[in-house]
Amino acid sequence: MVKFRAKEWLVALTVSLGAALTFVEVVFRCGLLPMPIVYESYHFSDEPSHFRNQYTSFGYTPHSTTREVVLHATLTDVVQEYDVTFQANNVGLVQRQDIHKTRGYTVVVGDSFAQGLGARPWFYDLEAQLPDLALANLGIEGTGVSHWVRGLEWFARSAAPVKNVVVLFITDDFLRPYWQAHLTEDGVSFCDVKSCRLVTTKYRPVAPQILFQARHELNAPASWTMRWAKERLSVTLSQSYVGALTIYLRRMFLLYLSHDDTLLEQNKSRFVELTKHNDVLFTLHLPQKEEVAAGRWSTESLSLRQFVEATGVRTIDGMARCGLTIDGFHARDPHPNESGYAHIEQCLAGLLREDLTVAAGTALKPQGAVRNVSFRTGPTN
Repeated sequence: MVKFRAKEWLVALTVSLGAALTFVEVVFRCGLLPMPIVYESYHFSDEPSHFRNQYTSFGYTPHSTTREVVLHATLTDVVQEYDVTFQANNVGLVQRQDIHKTRGYTVVVGDSFAQGLGARPWFYDLEAQLPDLALANLGIEGTGVSHWVRGLEWFARSAAPVKNVVVLFITDDFLRPYWQAHLTEDGVSFCDVKSCRLVTTKYRPVAPQILFQARHELNAPASWTMRWAKERLSVTLSQSYVGALTIYLRRMFLLYLSHDDTLLEQNKSRFVELTKHNDVLFTLHLPQKEEVAAGRWSTESLSLRQFVEATGVRTIDGMARCGLTIDGFHARDPHPNESGYAHIEQCLAGLLREDLTVAAGTALKPQGAVRNVSFRTGPTN
């Protein structure tokens, strides 16, 4: 009798689930609700995404040139978001100038927004505008606050003295582990047969796992890699609205798992450590794409900025100061495009001129051509 009831219950559950999915399908197909906008993202690179140095922080291979391509698959098509190439300097930082051990540096720390992922690196223009200032860019995609602390320790120990620090952050940086790969279903590489590197994975490796991951890289010709990726995309993405809803819900679940209160508290502690051991000129809190689209800061961002300000560090509202608009972001990717990064570069250059002086108290002045970038005043909440 118990077995029969269990079977009956299972059948009823299956029928109910089927009915629910059918209802969702009808609702979406009839246009009663907006279709979830869902993208599968694939990241290709012709270099290892990061290398691990002896002080457990990450950077790029010194003097390397890296090409990165990002594709997005919608329900009906595969589109290229960007195809960019950038160079690293003598210590593996994404910037033009080499680092010299005898100079003290103003070090910018941050994640992909500081690195300039998805466009020509904006830091090149910052260096050109402020040639009298020794600048170092420790911006590395996928990093969080904990990595910045170790990165600064590595820089001071192995590269050059740290004179002062600028923190360029988005709210998500405080919700990450030490290092986080892109949240994608699979990762493959854009590369030739001799050097193919797995860039992204659905697993999010932290520092001790990077070398292990590197030893299990995909090794295949570029043509096969691209073909495999397209085949994988066509299999992964269902043409139905239920398929889109399923992908969307899975994405939301992964996003929920990534926002860990424990991680937030750990990163807050690491930020306090960063401010105690370094002369922080200011922090620049940049809005994320969804915040720019909404025209206001999220509750989480406002709460986080209150915490940062409570540490005594000068904190700049990047939405009000830097004039980012939704046109300054890629259509599907969450990162700024070249126009958006131009706003960030001009914004940071202006702040540095305000805060820093050179010999005899003369304010830093712009050098070379300055691009015409218009600014707007955003909300200050």
